[in-house]
Amino acid sequence: MRVETRASGSELQFLLPDISGEQVIDSQLLFSGEELTVIGAFRLPEADMIAVEFETAESRFWRIYQPADGVYARDQELSALVSGAVDRTDIETRLRLHGAFN
Repeated sequence: MRVETRASGSELQFLLPDISGEQVIDSQLLFSGEELTVIGAFRLPEADMIAVEFETAESRFWRIYQPADGVYARDQELSALVSGAVDRTDIETRLRLHGAFN
C-alpha cells in the first residue's frame, strides 16, 4: 500500500495515489521543526479499511481510513481504538473485538 505525503506550508497532506489518485485523504498541522513520517500501511479488504502507521520524534501511532462519501477519509473512532497497536495482528484483533469486521 503506497501512501504519499505533500507539504503545504505548515500542513502535511496524505494521499493514496493507487486508490484515490490526487485526492487528499487526511492532513496534519505541524509545528515548526516537527516531523511526521509514514512508516507503513496495509489494506484490510474484508472491511474496506486502510491502516497507516505514523511516527513523530516522540511516538508511533496508527490511523484507520475507510470510504466516506466516495473517498477514503480518517475514521476518528477507529483510529483512536487502534492508535497504540503494535502490529497488523493487534489492529485486526482490536477491530474485530469492536465489531468493525468479522
